[in-house]
Amino acid sequence: MKQVMMVGAGAVGGFFGAHLAKANANVSFLLRPRTCHAVQERLRPG
Repeated sequence: MKQVMMVGAGAVGGFFGAHLAKANANVSFLLRPRTCHAVQERLRPG
């Protein structure tokens, strides 16, 4: 498996996407703007 596109990062998409990413799969997420903003806020350092 070379690339994976997860449509959505809710409970199920986020769970499976994270586990695929841990297994070194190239995982991308397609998110709604509000969800994308929330993810970016939580990933900012500091």
